[in-house]
Parts: sequence; structure tokens; C-alpha cells
Amino acid sequence: VKTLTPQLLAACLVRVLPDGWKGLEEVQWRVGENGQPDAVWMRLFWDYVLNEADDRLPAFQAWPLVPTLDGTLCALGDGDSKIVDGASVFGEKLKAVVSRLGVRMLNPEYISRRERLSSLVQRPNVRGLLRALGVANRGSFEHLCQRIGALPAADK
Repeated sequence: VKTLTPQLLAACLVRVLPDGWKGLEEVQWRVGENGQPDAVWMRLFWDYVLNEADDRLPAFQAWPLVPTLDGTLCALGDGDSKIVDGASVFGEKLKAVVSRLGVRMLNPEYISRRERLSSLVQRPNVRGLLRALGVANRGSFEHLCQRIGALPAADK
């Protein structure tokens, strides 16, 4: 009998999640289809990861498991994030525009204790949004300007 540790669970994900997901920054999430996790699995996973006082997050940094409002799953990585916890703060128009610029909004439907992610996702303020834009564009102001230039006039 083994105790379920974060490291043991992370090692098992290769058998549970679709081939090739490990190491990807972002994947399209089709909830419960083609071997992808369903909504219940995702809620249980995040309940396990965020429910204890110990930091279980590092064991899962290589996996895209953070649900976003864009219908994707993103990896937490080991530093700054392009994910903003701003689903209830920002308007739909702003969320749509920043999504086109590479920023992702955390989907709160699957993560009940979001405050435990506060050091790994951006805060829903100007500074957090600017940091997420920088990460989403790999720190390239030129790339961000190109993306902004490609936006429709109504979105600028």
C-alpha cells in the first residue's frame, strides 16, 4: 500500500492524460472527450492539489492542468504566468481582446480555492494584466505590438 503523494500522482498522469500533453504550455480542452479529463476529474484534481497546507503545485508544473475561460488548459510553469484570475472582474470585451493577445483568464468553475494559486497566476489589476501580456508574448514588446496591430479597429 502506498500513500498518494503529489509526486506519485504526477507520475501517473502520463497514463491518465492524452499522449503528448506533458511539457506543453497550453492545450485545447474538450471536456471529457478523447481521453481528456472531464469536469468532475478536474474539480477533484484541484481539490486535492489545493486542499492541504503543503505545497503540492510544483509536482504538476510540467502538465497543462489550469482551466481557462478560453477552453484551454495551461501549465503553471515555474515563474510568471499568462493566466489572470479576472473572470469576475473584467468585462467580456476586455477578456476577448486580451485573449487574442495571448492572455488567458482562469476558469473559476473548476478551482474552489483560487487564493492558493495567487502566487502563480496574475492578479486582476493593471499590473497583473500587463505582466500576463508580457509573459504571453515572451517578453517581446515588438511581438505584442504586432498582435495589437492585427486586432480589428473596434478592439483597439
